[in-house]
Amino acid sequence: AWSRVIALVARLLQAVHSKRRSWLQVYVDDPILTLAGPSQQRRVEVTLFILLLRAINLQFAFKKGQFGNTVEWIGVTLEYNGSGITATLKNETKKELQQLLAQTLRDNTVSRKRLRSLAGKLSNAARLLTAWRPLLADIWAALASPETSSGPRGCVWTKQIRHALLWFSAFLDSYADAVVRPFSFLAFSSPANAVVITTD
Repeated sequence: AWSRVIALVARLLQAVHSKRRSWLQVYVDDPILTLAGPSQQRRVEVTLFILLLRAINLQFAFKKGQFGNTVEWIGVTLEYNGSGITATLKNETKKELQQLLAQTLRDNTVSRKRLRSLAGKLSNAARLLTAWRPLLADIWAALASPETSSGPRGCVWTKQIRHALLWFSAFLDSYADAVVRPFSFLAFSSPANAVVITTD
């Protein structure tokens, strides 16, 4: 029911803004409004956005509100750099994943509940970091496999997924660029004269 309500609200909010100057996206209950144009015009657009939300009696978490060239949205830091947008995994998310991975690698087994939680957090980060997706398949496969009599009940042997966990740790610990994804305006606006498909 909520998805229909927020979809209706999002359409209403977008309808009162210029399609050339503002673009709205909503993830569950987290809206992000991208604005273009002079500073004063952008402030007018934001004011209109807030007033409309209040007029239809929707609660707005002002303390979570952000306005500027760099904002945090659904676990990612988005930064406008003139030629596009750079999306980076939040530091808090990165540190949490590093701790969970280190803890899992220390033990011989990991409970399926804890591993499912870790896989969920890694999958969430993989929305941004697409290179992580193949590695996740091994973790989900281990969770889907039947339990064996040789291991503790409700657990998975860490050695089954050790190589994937080590790769994730390497991405987070050693390669700063591995948690950043650039989105170039040129890539989206240029005509696609040539297409290259790469597979592994």
